Amino acid sequence: MEDICLSLPDAKKSTVYRIVDSLEKEGKVRRTGIDGRRNQYQYSGALCPMHMHIKCRDCGKTEHLDYATTQAIMRSVDELLGFQALTTTVLDGLCGECRKKK
Repeated sequence: MEDICLSLPDAKKSTVYRIVDSLEKEGKVRRTGIDGRRNQYQYSGALCPMHMHIKCRDCGKTEHLDYATTQAIMRSVDELLGFQALTTTVLDGLCGECRKKK
């Protein structure tokens, strides 16, 4: 959200928050998780099906997981733990380059 506010210096912060809240209620964006203390949002229109991301906790590199992989993870979580819905789509770990450095 802060990134949006910074890219629109003439817009009031409260206006940006209201618009993003409205877009979330309309299903056009979805909250994907929290990076530090900031919410992250993802476009959720017809051209962008639900998918997860994996982010390196050292360098911050983020990769999109495809729809099939996302569905497989969600099925596994449901079958193993009984969780039907995930509210965050960002998994964290270490990328190959950062693992080599350690």
